[in-house]
Amino acid sequence: MVQIPVEIWARIRAELIRSPIWLAILVVAVLGALTWKKNIGLDSPDFKVFYTAGKFALEAPEKIYRESPDRYLYPPSTAILFGPFAKLEWGKARAFWYALSLLALVCIAGSSWTMLLAFLILARYFSINLRYGQVNILILFLMMAAHFSRRDRITGPLLAFTTSLKIFPGVQSLGFILERRWKLILTATLTGFFLLALPFLFWGFETAKLVYGEFPSALADKGIPVHSHNQSFISVLMRFLHSDSFFIFPITWAFWRIVEWPLDLLKVFALLIGGGLTFFAWRKAYLRKLPLDALSATGFTILFLSHIV
Repeated sequence: MVQIPVEIWARIRAELIRSPIWLAILVVAVLGALTWKKNIGLDSPDFKVFYTAGKFALEAPEKIYRESPDRYLYPPSTAILFGPFAKLEWGKARAFWYALSLLALVCIAGSSWTMLLAFLILARYFSINLRYGQVNILILFLMMAAHFSRRDRITGPLLAFTTSLKIFPGVQSLGFILERRWKLILTATLTGFFLLALPFLFWGFETAKLVYGEFPSALADKGIPVHSHNQSFISVLMRFLHSDSFFIFPITWAFWRIVEWPLDLLKVFALLIGGGLTFFAWRKAYLRKLPLDALSATGFTILFLSHIV
């Protein structure tokens, strides 16, 4: 029987103590097993939106914003980037996306003991993402990769890609600007322009122009989040300065008004209020250089960008 030297055992134990990767694999595997049946039952509705957009990107791009199974509210370039998934049968693509999400969770939870604890606290929310096949797990993983990478040629494209999926990852650019990482900002900007130009390169000018023309309409049709996002600045302003009714969850629809102001003006005010508060939060974090200030500024900016803009 081969005996492993004591020194090697000591190194193995030290590594297990230093990194929680094996425990993270176990925890994520358990979470994945518990949510897989629900993912199958719901048929991964959020991922199906991306999958369908990818299929249309390859076959009929003019249908991207017209025949989505729910609401495709992302740039045309995102549909192209999901094209490889559409090459697979739906069942295989769904399983592959689920496995990719689990792998991203392992990388997130296994990065440190602190991250593993945070993962356990937020396990319910990660399970919801897994059930519906949402893209948030991938975005979080790429945001972490951008944060910890010191190579601007990698961080810049990651920043541009995640911000093209959802606007709130753009909050990272504030920190990078304060760090004066101009090469990173340049690579992110160039990648952003490439993503904007990708539909023209992939479909041709006329088709890309048609699809881009329908993108703003798809966003506008979503409507202002007065019903579900009652904490937004625009919702508060609309309660007192606009004539639309709103929903007091979970009681009833309500209506009150002090004066009637144009909706576009209220949007500008909401943007200025949130933008001003965001600026001062980051300015305070930059001057005091305390980790909790930076965390607070990041959290507020994400809430602002995801609920107000």
